[in-house]
Amino acid sequence: MSRAGDYDIVTDQGSSFTLHLAYQDDNGNAQSLSSYTSRMQVRRSPTDPQLLLWITGSTVDPTNGNAYSTAVTGGGSTGEFAGPTGGVTGSGYLKVGVSSSGATGFTGGILINVDADTMEDVPHGKHWYDLEIVSGTTVHKLIKGRFEVEPEITR
Repeated sequence: MSRAGDYDIVTDQGSSFTLHLAYQDDNGNAQSLSSYTSRMQVRRSPTDPQLLLWITGSTVDPTNGNAYSTAVTGGGSTGEFAGPTGGVTGSGYLKVGVSSSGATGFTGGILINVDADTMEDVPHGKHWYDLEIVSGTTVHKLIKGRFEVEPEITR
């Protein structure tokens, strides 16, 4: 596996956040993520122990009625929290193996969604994030970079 790609994200405070990625090899072939879970964290700086967002997810589990294991946690009114405890449960998901519309069976697709209420509590400014996939004890960082949140004007 190669080094993580650099990808800066710019989003708006108080608006729903959605990002779809297609995980491919160097030849453009979609890569199966069927044995992986995924996680994404956003922090004010790479060394900050506090989290601004923590999003986790998995592929479809056919033994559980095609349900996903997903979670979105934000900092609530304080904007920050110490993970894995603390924080405020938000709405949204991180789904693996899906299309940009969330349809299953899309090899290599990763769809991230965070609701507007959770994004409203993410402090504006330039933060840092990374997105990893995990299988057992194997961890691959896919992308990393800045997570810039532009301030909300209309409240």
